[in-house]
Amino acid sequence: MEQISGKFVEQLIYSSDHPAHLKDINGKYLISNKANNGLFIGGSASSIVGQTIWDLNSYMEPLWGNMAIDIITIESNIKANGQIYTKDRYPFLNVDGFLVIQSVKKYPIFNSKNIISSIFSVGEIVTDRINLFELFRLYLQCYSGSNKGRQKFLEHLGILNKFYELPTEREIIILIAKKYYCYPKLIASKLGIETRTVESHIYKIKLKLKSELNSVVLSIGLKSGELI
Repeated sequence: MEQISGKFVEQLIYSSDHPAHLKDINGKYLISNKANNGLFIGGSASSIVGQTIWDLNSYMEPLWGNMAIDIITIESNIKANGQIYTKDRYPFLNVDGFLVIQSVKKYPIFNSKNIISSIFSVGEIVTDRINLFELFRLYLQCYSGSNKGRQKFLEHLGILNKFYELPTEREIIILIAKKYYCYPKLIASKLGIETRTVESHIYKIKLKLKSELNSVVLSIGLKSGELI
């Protein structure tokens, strides 16, 4: 494989608007840009440089589950076979508990003796390309068995504070559908349910809202043009 200079990688990481970092052969972060740091640290901390995935796992594990083990396995395979790793969609929760979906590439970096000395990773956040129905399903999966998935999804949309009471899973689906399809009859057709069922859900949603329903729906930014 053609060698890439360390200086070029450093410049590439710091100039990228996307999360990017470089780790040494033992998994310690050597370089991490602002976009990458922001996924894993909060408060007064500013960088993950000098840490390992296990250091991050000490506080991120409740959010990302087995992701540290997954990353260790992926990078061990890169070190073993010297091949580039790519994944179009890698979902995980960031330090603030919001779902992030990245396309990821990891490159082995070879030294002058053609030995892998580090691993360069770069990701593009593609969360906003996921339609809201699928994004909501992923939030529910990440927060299985709790109300937190619904709360964080509504917070992601910027409308959690519009509710007196947390809407149910089905009510949120109807809310999303209203954003895409507007009318109860069309919503019913797209979801495969009765129009009166949609109207019943809408009525219940209105009872839980502090604001007028249509204004709340309009305040939801569409995350993708792709529909169910």
